[in-house]
Amino acid sequence: MDNISPIDGRYQEITSILSEYFSEFSFFKYRLYVEIMYFIALIDILPELEVLRFDNLKSQIVSIWENFSKDDYLKIKHYETILKHDIKALEYLIKEKFDEIGLNQFETFIHFGITSQDINTSANILSLKNGLYYCVIPIIKDIVTSLSLFSYNTKDDIMLGYTHGQPAVPTTMRKELLVFYYRIKEQLQILENMKFTTKFGGAVGNLNAHYAAYPNIDWVSFSNNFIESLGLIREQYTTQISNYDNLCNVLNQVKTINNIVNDLNIDCWLYISKNYLKLKVNSDEIGSSTMPQKVNPINFENSEGNICIANALIEGITRKISISRLQRDLTDSTILRNLGSVLSYSLISYNSTIKGLSKIEINNEIIKADLKNNLSVLSEGIQTILRKHKIPNSYELLHKLTRGHNVTQEDLHNFIKEMPENTQEDLKRVTLETYIGLSDNIV
Repeated sequence: MDNISPIDGRYQEITSILSEYFSEFSFFKYRLYVEIMYFIALIDILPELEVLRFDNLKSQIVSIWENFSKDDYLKIKHYETILKHDIKALEYLIKEKFDEIGLNQFETFIHFGITSQDINTSANILSLKNGLYYCVIPIIKDIVTSLSLFSYNTKDDIMLGYTHGQPAVPTTMRKELLVFYYRIKEQLQILENMKFTTKFGGAVGNLNAHYAAYPNIDWVSFSNNFIESLGLIREQYTTQISNYDNLCNVLNQVKTINNIVNDLNIDCWLYISKNYLKLKVNSDEIGSSTMPQKVNPINFENSEGNICIANALIEGITRKISISRLQRDLTDSTILRNLGSVLSYSLISYNSTIKGLSKIEINNEIIKADLKNNLSVLSEGIQTILRKHKIPNSYELLHKLTRGHNVTQEDLHNFIKEMPENTQEDLKRVTLETYIGLSDNIV
């Protein structure tokens, strides 16, 4: 009731699955995870921590992250109000937990040598990767499945194609929908194989503090291996902040998929407006507050609107985070708090598109009538056959016959009769029902 954003209000039922990855609580838990796993990694290389190499002690330390609770979160927020620094507040909580399990003598190695961005960026990228893999990618696959199923049920439905909004040569509804199936599937494969990278190198990216304290340790290899253990890739040359180039690639790939889904939304909307597609009627729904007869394509419109917001956020984020003021400023941290919003608006749109696809069906009566009234679209095929038979001015002949005219079956019949006899059988094979090229073979 008091929510400002529709993400946590109107659409909360859809977007709540992302809370595990992008809520304020979750963000702290991801940062705690990186801090704890970093400390565990240090245990294996620092002599001062050698005593902690027993599995039972490691498991106690890991349990700090595993058992992260609402009370722990509130303690961090309390510290943050005093310190005005979220990562330092998190460090204070970890120290408190170390005290509880009798490891206070090792507190100096918490957050050892690293900077806030080593933690924040790694946590952000992990949450994005997991949010994509566990929430967003599955529903994109559901769109692909929905398109496959619907297109299968429309395999015999021949219809007019439209170029520049004008009747063009015939095609099939199945093939046109499978264009989107193919496009989304191709781009989804790219998204699934993208790099998720982060920085881990201290205050200016050079591991200065690490090297100063332990010059004989290969900190580059250590950092590479540690980040790899998190399921990420370490960026080798950075400032204090990530280069964010690969993050931009990931977000732009989401935007590419969003654009394809939106193209699908628009085409479905247009097919509905032409009555090529009908919306199934739900007697309980109201289409208009004043026009009782209306059945509106609201799901496709909802998806289009939410994609607009998602892509606007992506454009804003990618425009800023790829630029660093010397070694850093705070703008990247501020902006990246909106990653959850990007995926939320995308998720809302995908759900709406799937719902829209579930409500449509072919209107064969209208499709067939439209085909019958547009015989001129066969002119491409007819003039191409005439070219094959070396009939001069083939294009011009069809241009004269069809352009600006409502061509009838009789007009075509008479035209074919005037052509050389050796061409007529080929020409008669060009009909509205057969002139669909290789659409059946393509799909």
